[in-house]
Amino acid sequence: MTNRFNIDDYKGQDVAMWCNTPEKAQTFVEHLSNLGKEWSSGEDYLDDNRWYEYNEQTLYYFNDDTFGSIGVTGVMTDVILNFDDFDWAIDYPTKSWNLEDLNGLILLWAKERNFQTGGTIEGQTIKVLEECAELIQGISKDNINLIVDSIGDVYVSMLIREWLALEFVDEKLFEHKELRSKTKVEMLNELSECMMGISDKFQSILGIHIRLFKLLNNIAYVYNLDFRECVECAYNEIKDRKGEMIKGMFVKEVDLCK
Repeated sequence: MTNRFNIDDYKGQDVAMWCNTPEKAQTFVEHLSNLGKEWSSGEDYLDDNRWYEYNEQTLYYFNDDTFGSIGVTGVMTDVILNFDDFDWAIDYPTKSWNLEDLNGLILLWAKERNFQTGGTIEGQTIKVLEECAELIQGISKDNINLIVDSIGDVYVSMLIREWLALEFVDEKLFEHKELRSKTKVEMLNELSECMMGISDKFQSILGIHIRLFKLLNNIAYVYNLDFRECVECAYNEIKDRKGEMIKGMFVKEVDLCK
């Protein structure tokens, strides 16, 4: 049976909390921040949870407000606590990531699956086009579930393509702007035009992604959907997915034997 974490139970102890996922790390530093704590450097815990420096080996020395790695030789501590041994749902029943958080989680997922070394821009271009085709199908049939899935999947594929190309759209400049009602035909035409631009190797990746990002936001608006929630759904769907990189594309484990 898990217990509620009480920091006072560990006063004066050389103790650390082990958080092996970015979600757990963010929940834990939010807990520390809510207690009025900050990094020993004086920085806000919420500005940077430092998880990406040691990833799944990250330890938080919450009495000293420092961090380290469970895998570093010479790490000495009286107690290492496991985040999973505590019931965080008491204080954090739900967790919603902002778009910047989700971008970090998605790119970490891509890094862990060797997109940097095994993925190609061409392979990711094909993936973006596949997901756009799914979105066209969803809009054509007014299939809300498919539209939600496809908006998120297109965005995830776009983000990884940008990462491979070292070009990034500043979403904050375009999110929730220029939103208006569009007919089904207008949305389908614009998606088709974006797909043509994406498949054109002479087209600027940044330019066409800005247009597609704005269109995805607008499609979500037309269907009364929350764009960020669509992206979060896509991340939750892929976060535990395993597979291999084949010819520049990630192939799901369930599809490897087909």
